[in-house]
Amino acid sequence: MKVRITNPARGALIAIADVADSTELRRRGLLGRLSMFPGDGLWISPCDSIHTFGMQFPIDVLFLGPNSEVLDAVPNMAPGGSVVRDGAASVLELPAGMIETTATQAGDVLVFAALETPQMGVSIPGCINLLNLAEQYGLVTPGTSVAISQLVEHAQRVKAGLQGVTR
Repeated sequence: MKVRITNPARGALIAIADVADSTELRRRGLLGRLSMFPGDGLWISPCDSIHTFGMQFPIDVLFLGPNSEVLDAVPNMAPGGSVVRDGAASVLELPAGMIETTATQAGDVLVFAALETPQMGVSIPGCINLLNLAEQYGLVTPGTSVAISQLVEHAQRVKAGLQGVTR
């Protein structure tokens, strides 16, 4: 599940964040990721402490109270550290620099909106037809359409090759 997180006091979109609301997802956190892009985020709930041991990049951290108010902002937290914030109900992990970019500070109240992930039954040929139509109307360049078509076909081949494989 993903949530859209905004800061109305600053007129800022904070993130479209993944939600870590199970023991497994909270434990995994951002481990294994090589980076985060502006607009990414991970909302960990419930949570009052985080660590960056084993991480590959710095992050910004917002500790949130039970009403989504920012209790504490920790910018540019380097790998190998840990922080505990008594009273925090959840934590929002962001790409380094997002606290400054959005001017978010303690006392701001963030707004969360669940984003639905539509289950679209579009077939691979249907996707390619849509790309061809978009190209016909000048919405994408021919090179882009070909590259996306090749990527979609490659994904289809990989998926076919992985059927029956379990982790």
